[in-house]
Amino acid sequence: MSGICGILNFDGEPVDRDLLDRMNRYQAFRGPDARGLHVDGPLGLGHTLAKTTEESENEHQPLSLDGSVWIVADARIDGREELAEELRGRGARAAPRDLESATDPELILRAYEAWGIECFDHLLGDFCFAIWDGTRGRLVCAVDRFGVKPLFYARVGRSFAFSNTLDCVRLHPLVRDELADAAVGDFLLFGSYSDPDITIYSDVWRLPPAQALVLRGGDERPKRYWSLPDVPELRLRRPEEYVDRFGSLLDRSVRDRLRTSRVSISLSGGLDSPLVAASATRLLRRRYASFDLTGFTVVYDRLVPDEERRYTSLAAAHLGMPVRFHPADDLDAGDWLARTEWFPPEPSLGLLQGSSLDLMREILAAGPVHLTGYDGDALLGASIPLYWKEQIRTGRWLELARGGLWYIATQRGLPPVGFRTRLGAMLGGAPRPRFPDWLDEDFAKRAALFDRFQAATHPREVEATSRGAARASLEASWAFFLDSYDPAWTHCPLDARHPLLDLRLVTFALGLPAVPWCVGKEILRRCLAGFPAALRSRPKSPLWVDPVVAKVRKGYGFGLDRSPLRDEIRRFVKGPCAFASLAEGEAASIYSGLRVMILSTWLEGRRGRRPHE
Repeated sequence: MSGICGILNFDGEPVDRDLLDRMNRYQAFRGPDARGLHVDGPLGLGHTLAKTTEESENEHQPLSLDGSVWIVADARIDGREELAEELRGRGARAAPRDLESATDPELILRAYEAWGIECFDHLLGDFCFAIWDGTRGRLVCAVDRFGVKPLFYARVGRSFAFSNTLDCVRLHPLVRDELADAAVGDFLLFGSYSDPDITIYSDVWRLPPAQALVLRGGDERPKRYWSLPDVPELRLRRPEEYVDRFGSLLDRSVRDRLRTSRVSISLSGGLDSPLVAASATRLLRRRYASFDLTGFTVVYDRLVPDEERRYTSLAAAHLGMPVRFHPADDLDAGDWLARTEWFPPEPSLGLLQGSSLDLMREILAAGPVHLTGYDGDALLGASIPLYWKEQIRTGRWLELARGGLWYIATQRGLPPVGFRTRLGAMLGGAPRPRFPDWLDEDFAKRAALFDRFQAATHPREVEATSRGAARASLEASWAFFLDSYDPAWTHCPLDARHPLLDLRLVTFALGLPAVPWCVGKEILRRCLAGFPAALRSRPKSPLWVDPVVAKVRKGYGFGLDRSPLRDEIRRFVKGPCAFASLAEGEAASIYSGLRVMILSTWLEGRRGRRPHE
């Protein structure tokens, strides 16, 4: 894990070394083990390192192989053996054994040396990086396919500043504190941003997933280098072949993400994370004489009905691994307000999960690498109703009959073919969301919020096929979840890794026949053969009551009720509601009020505050 930053002056002026050093020191929380700078005239690169893999023990950045091409990267490259074989085929200069033991930034440089800006097509894993090619006079920035590693940047005057830490970019004196109206409006409306490239600051942008930015003169724009493939439906002879191939791909994904003997995992009583934990346990036993694998689980024992403790205990006992339960019933999520050593980079509904700050420190003590089971829902998120309509439309009657009989026998009900949805629409159905009347009219007009609201709440049907539904699910923005593990939000150099967000596994899942393998995550249930039957047969079980809503109705203030709404928020809303009035409201009203209060408190906290303070 690394902190990276840099400055490029397009006018040829030398980089301010003191400024670059301040930026680099600011991100020390990302990399407490080492720090380095490289300055060459108008170009400056900074790097901080946290050693989370065996290869990173020998890692030094900024890195160059020839003195003219330099890299700073926060990266974990997967499929290292296959990449090494490809590089040998391109005449890579390193000896064969050196390629397998090379550090991740060195492998990226070797790939750039072999394929130039087409190297992205050959890289698997989670990464953000910047390569300065002095020979060609260009800076190449890129983010991995799913946006696991963030990268932020600003073009100010004749300078370009970047970092994987938003507030690090803000240290550049030309970057203004001015807020982006669209981002503020999106947060008040939805709690997240509709556009993947915006941040709360008008001068700072985010490089979206699977995009690269190649800078020569300062006027280039990000370009997408990859999109989810249109995978044909996979046809295998026997059901066991689907299960075996999925299990083999998952093992490879987990193996690539381990690379250390001290690991933790967010363990639940569902299907996704126990399957990842089972794979990790097998692989660690094969490679290490002794290892530490610890599960961490957030539970509610009294606030809401919650069976996670029971089912997680079943999974942990079966695997023979320890699990630490983290009760969240009485935690005041507003504890971030009282922290002086940390301030959130942007307003977020994730701030309501205040327990995560202390929990992340506890997880870090168990090891620098943390696995999750995210995101099995999207991985197997094909729309089953669309699958049935597809069979009817294409006349695949035998497949329809087989799938229907299987569904009736295993799910004990009729296949969902969309009849009830259409009937509900004919009868009026659930009311469509209404544009809020509490937004300031001038602000809403300036930020075009009504159009943004319409686009988000009345989406067009992008593709009426189950394959298209699966791709749409996987292309959704995951920034909210992924950012919750990022050190900028936790101030812990914990490297969160998500084995189910693996290109090889995703490509295979896109080709799975939706029935039976995506129904109730059937493929995962088959892979969990040998686990307790109660866990394997457990239906999808979200919490019956939203804990945030439950806390509001029980009188919790999340710390926000101790901070009255500030004057600055009145630029965006009119007649802000009081927190006390929310307790009797519907869930949607509660969240609307919480978003207003979070933004108000965040605005007050950042008043006159630069990120280095």
